[in-house]
Amino acid sequence: MKHLETYSTFILEHQKGSRTEKISMDEAVRIFNDKCSDWDLDKNTQIWRGSHTAHDIYYINPEKHGFRDSASTSGFYQALLPSLESWKKAPRRDQSLIMVTKYLTAATFGDDSAHLMIPFNNVEIGVSICDDLWCSNYFMKKITGDDSITWGDIDSEFHDFLKSNAQKFMKPIEKSWIKPLRENIIEILKSVDSIPKNELNLNWTFDGGEKYKYETIALWLKDYPNMPFLEFVSMLFDFEKNGFKVINKQSQLEDDKEVWSSGEFIGIHNDKVEEFRQKVKLSRNSNQSNNQN
Repeated sequence: MKHLETYSTFILEHQKGSRTEKISMDEAVRIFNDKCSDWDLDKNTQIWRGSHTAHDIYYINPEKHGFRDSASTSGFYQALLPSLESWKKAPRRDQSLIMVTKYLTAATFGDDSAHLMIPFNNVEIGVSICDDLWCSNYFMKKITGDDSITWGDIDSEFHDFLKSNAQKFMKPIEKSWIKPLRENIIEILKSVDSIPKNELNLNWTFDGGEKYKYETIALWLKDYPNMPFLEFVSMLFDFEKNGFKVINKQSQLEDDKEVWSSGEFIGIHNDKVEEFRQKVKLSRNSNQSNNQN
């Protein structure tokens, strides 16, 4: 259940209004031939997105719509990743479409349907090591020695730790902690080193009143006492060490992976995909015939 909850955060996307722009089937075919000609519609591995958009066929450019809030996470990693040096090679997840390369996975979060997502030529696509960023944690498990630890655990822990310890170094904020976190994440992380280690609050309290230690923070203090906090966080979330990569060719896609991109796409509802394929073939045959004449 936890896996489904975290995954649906991104497949369904928490947003104000739709980012999709409705287009007709003929417009989609023209865009495909003009802007997406490198994409092979007949390959087994495709990109899919589950969503509640009302449009069967649409164009989308996620960069135009700025930051994408997360519906059910603390917001820590969403703010962190684009600011880390190792993640600057990848599309910004906070301005990206989150998709998968398995139809059934996407359909689970799209009312049993999904859209085939076709990128414009040369669009860069980030790829997770598995079907969900939240299970791309092999390196984290290695560092922490905790085989059960998840991205969700670390995301919640670091968010709460910073809110408990570093907020006093921030300018006065309003009601939300997410906005200053997003705008000043590196400065917030650096501020931890200005707090004497014996003055750090190393406990967090759950709703039931139980107190738990920040396990990952305790690991930093124990095993990396001379490593700046920002460096420790950067190591833990390192792009390549956690198995992520960036591609721009369909031939590099693998089945059953989570992918993300801030580039331009057209989306075709699964009920319309076969019709779209046939219209693309007809248009190309027609163009070839005209050229020969």
